[in-house]
Amino acid sequence: AKDFVPEVDAPYPVGLLYNQLGVLYGNDYDFPRALEYMENALNHYEKAGKERLQYMAKLEIGNCHFNMHNFSLADSLYNEVLTWSEANNDSYIMYRTLNSLLRLYDATGNTEALDAFLNTYPLDAVAQNATTYGVIAYHHVMKNDKAAAEETLSRAWAASKTSNDTVYLHHKSYQIYKT
Repeated sequence: AKDFVPEVDAPYPVGLLYNQLGVLYGNDYDFPRALEYMENALNHYEKAGKERLQYMAKLEIGNCHFNMHNFSLADSLYNEVLTWSEANNDSYIMYRTLNSLLRLYDATGNTEALDAFLNTYPLDAVAQNATTYGVIAYHHVMKNDKAAAEETLSRAWAASKTSNDTVYLHHKSYQIYKT
């Protein structure tokens, strides 16, 4: 379908096509190519006047930057999308963005931003999974609250469902106990 894009004078479906190509390349860990397609999707959504899809594309662009370790670009995009989602009461985009920000603050070790995040948003605003609990447990230990860290780490293990969760939690446990 991509080969026929020059013949199509409809930016909305072309944006959807580029978005799906970006998702496919992202799932294949080809983040530079995923970024290229997501930026094309964003341009076509802008031409089509599809505001919500523009912000969904910006979230995905932020995820590409996150995965390529361009953390400052990811942070900027995530905060732009979060501001829009809050202003427009879009709980789906807000939920996905909050989860992305939580991962970002953990990956960058930005304890101040994570602290502000956890003081602003309730725990039920983010995914209740092993990764979330692992991030929060590590945050507790960084704040010298050993009891809360151990309790949250216990919740993380209880929420663990996959081998990826297990590997992540072994690593996070090591970080917590080392700290």
